[in-house]
Amino acid sequence: MIWKEEDVIDLTKGKKAFQSSISKWSHIDDANRAIDPNINGVNFAFHTGLEDKPYWMVDLETIEPIDCIRITNRAELKHQKINQNLSVECSLDGIVWTKLDPNMYEWNNLDVLEINVLQSLSARYVKISLNVKGHLVLKKVEVLKRKYSYIVAGRTDSTGTRLATIINAMCVAKHLDGFKFVFSWLNETCDDHRMKIDKREDVAFCDEIPFASDIFSKDFLLEYKIDSKYHSHANDIIGLSFEDSKSEFLKRKWGSYIGKTGPHKYMHNVKPEDILQETWRCYQDIQWSPKYMQIINDVGYICNNVITDDFVILHMRGGEVVLGDFKVAPWLWAKTKHFPYEIAIEIAKAEWESNNIVIVGQDFTSNQILENYLNKIKPNKDIKIYSIDSLIKDRYNYTNPERSFFDINFLSKAKKIYATGASMFSNTASMMAGKELIHSFYDIYSDEELYNIIQKNINCLEIGNLHRAYCYYRLYDFAIKLNMPLQVAQDWLYKAMQEDNDNDWYRIAIIDTFFKEKDLKKIDLYLKTDCIYREKFFEAIYGPHNTMNKWCFKYYDSLRDKYLKYADTKYPYISYMAAKISFCRKNISDALKYIKYSLAKDPSNKFFLSLYAEIKSKIDDKNDTPIAKLKTDINIGTAKERITNTLSYKLGQAMIKNSNSVIGYIKMPFILNNIRINHAKEKIAYHNKIKNNLNLKLPSLDSYSDYTEALKLKNHLSYKLGEALIDASKNWYKGGYIKFLFKINKLKTNKEK
Repeated sequence: MIWKEEDVIDLTKGKKAFQSSISKWSHIDDANRAIDPNINGVNFAFHTGLEDKPYWMVDLETIEPIDCIRITNRAELKHQKINQNLSVECSLDGIVWTKLDPNMYEWNNLDVLEINVLQSLSARYVKISLNVKGHLVLKKVEVLKRKYSYIVAGRTDSTGTRLATIINAMCVAKHLDGFKFVFSWLNETCDDHRMKIDKREDVAFCDEIPFASDIFSKDFLLEYKIDSKYHSHANDIIGLSFEDSKSEFLKRKWGSYIGKTGPHKYMHNVKPEDILQETWRCYQDIQWSPKYMQIINDVGYICNNVITDDFVILHMRGGEVVLGDFKVAPWLWAKTKHFPYEIAIEIAKAEWESNNIVIVGQDFTSNQILENYLNKIKPNKDIKIYSIDSLIKDRYNYTNPERSFFDINFLSKAKKIYATGASMFSNTASMMAGKELIHSFYDIYSDEELYNIIQKNINCLEIGNLHRAYCYYRLYDFAIKLNMPLQVAQDWLYKAMQEDNDNDWYRIAIIDTFFKEKDLKKIDLYLKTDCIYREKFFEAIYGPHNTMNKWCFKYYDSLRDKYLKYADTKYPYISYMAAKISFCRKNISDALKYIKYSLAKDPSNKFFLSLYAEIKSKIDDKNDTPIAKLKTDINIGTAKERITNTLSYKLGQAMIKNSNSVIGYIKMPFILNNIRINHAKEKIAYHNKIKNNLNLKLPSLDSYSDYTEALKLKNHLSYKLGEALIDASKNWYKGGYIKFLFKINKLKTNKEK
């Protein structure tokens, strides 16, 4: 049940109950004991006699909408299982009954059964029956009706985003009669999928979340926290206004999930300044744990006693997307989650005549390097420039989640926040402050200006090769947007790769520029010499980072589709990529077609053979196209079939078959000659076929899944005899056939042994 106990009414309270029979274990007023709140600490409340389909029923006296029927099972474990056969029905008049689908039953270890009806029906009577012969014995029955519908904050990603949805839910619920704000909190889980930055204590990352009990007060949790299974990234109230009917806010039967951005950004007929003032008041209403309340006080101390004057903040996002595993996806995160330090330098120069500056961000070391650089070159010595790390150092010792909470509260005290504009961390700070603080550098500078600023300042700071590589990628990206020559864009990518050779996305981007040039030979050679042997290369174009978010599919699919478009036997490595992409898309028949292009060009390539075997195994497992159909379509057969179709095997088998009779021996020379002639014709036909269509060329024998088993056929007498006969015919003038007779005798002896 989604509802908290205090948010529901038990409709059975003070009502009358009935049961089909009594037994020697029944008590005084037996049926009503199941709805008596004073009956506690018993094994069961009521007990019918032994009969077919015994029942218990309650009369609610009036017709009521029902949200949940909750049944507490008898206490004795050995008897609990029989109540898996319960049937629950509802009625308006006690005559016509509606049975509740057993698929709605939610058992909790056979102790408690919940049936969440969610007002899909109203009823006066509720009846519980046992579907088999037996005693109906239960401990408690509750028929529950909501006091409120819910506006749920249920995000499971970063701390800042979770706080934002809580503030938003509080704000919206205050406007709606009959609605209440609640939130869920999945402990220590962040599902925005950006990885931790291993072995870097000087970098904050997004996926370490405090326990709810660490951050909120006990009273706040008791009143507003619901089960963590109720979570979602959905925003159910987009496009609504507070003038809409309350039913519009029931997108789920119990209410609605709310999104992370402020209501003024997706609701109609609201004034942004009014909503922001309300989000500020809602933030003040949150009750914090003593530890997190102290962090808020720490922020106040820094602002009042250390900086003392107004300040602007440079919110340097990008730590986890530049330094973590997800640096391989700059197209996904660069625009929204990367604030280049080169641009921060330029913004600082525009501010340092009149405002103090504080640098806040995930990369603590780089922030301090920027702080030192700006303090060294600033013209106004009265202006204070800090990194937040300098303000905290020697004063506070925070864990990573505590530091994140300090930072977001500190951001809310700024005069301005310079940021990407898309970061929820800084946008949450605006909601906490009750005013719009965000100044996106994309609104300040054009793409051409950003390109020139990064290029000008890229060597000002020694903050490491990964930051520099990422900025070279940004220069490439701007060069493409600004329609600069492809050679310029490629040069930036090569520079990025010099700084971070492990990031295979730069190779994918280089190949994409080759596609723009339509230089397929260059692509194929580059894939062969620089790419496919790299363990994680393919993940750059088809990895977890670009398959987890549907909104990115269009971009990445457009890249992947180019490999499919240009797959051809002339370009085996492009075809290899096309096969891998098709295989990941579960288009097994296409994958097989493309890998055959590759094998036609290079039948012994270990990468091609390995992928072929993987594709073949999926076909054999009948996970896609049936193997029988594919054999018909492409005639690849099996390794065993290939060996039994060799001339050696066919000749040997014919000799064994015809050696059992005198007539067979007489016919044998003619039969063997006929086999030779037909085999030669088949060989000519095969070569003519693949000459016209290389796709029909059979793969190498060792690429078959039954290759090991097939090799055993070469030790069979049939194969050995045929092999010896072929060798004899090649060396007839050297007494080959005489040697063949001795060979036959030796083979027979070995077989008998």
